[in-house]
Amino acid sequence: MSDLGKVLTVSLTLYVLVAGVFLLLENRRPQATLAWLLAFVFIPGVGLLAYVLFGRSRNAFSRNPRFFVVMLSLRDDFENYCVIKPNGFHEKTPGQVLDQVIAWGGALRALRETHA
Repeated sequence: MSDLGKVLTVSLTLYVLVAGVFLLLENRRPQATLAWLLAFVFIPGVGLLAYVLFGRSRNAFSRNPRFFVVMLSLRDDFENYCVIKPNGFHEKTPGQVLDQVIAWGGALRALRETHA
């Protein structure tokens, strides 16, 4: 095998591995992941261009999480184990969680009323 053949083989292998890991991290349906991976393998330039234009989810890697998680410590974030006093590094998180609970409660009100 010539040096050019070796370089192309290694380049295509690395390209497919990186693309596969990237696609897996997007947490798509298995059928969609396999379809994009096959497009990347069999038509590398066109597949990548099509993916960039049409395949990416708008919020695939967004920095704004959809849901907030509260990680409070009973010892560090509560006064006398009953009054919440969160540390400075996550003071906003409990408020964001409560805002989400209120929003979901309002959104689900119509459903609760129809089944009541």
